[in-house]
Amino acid sequence: AQTRPADEIIFVDNNCTDMTVEIASRYPEITIIHEPIQGITPARNAGYTAAKGDIIARTDADCRPPRG
Repeated sequence: AQTRPADEIIFVDNNCTDMTVEIASRYPEITIIHEPIQGITPARNAGYTAAKGDIIARTDADCRPPRG
């Protein structure tokens, strides 16, 4: 429902054990980064390193960003 599409979407696979990576890979607009070192800090840093934009919005699987 956003009015402007995201410039990039980065998904960090931090050793997922469910079907999340498989689902994310169905969307060509999502860049999947694999971070083998388990934990929020390595995962977050891998995503930040991969990002090309000036503004970064970090969300978790249970987050719902507002429409605006």
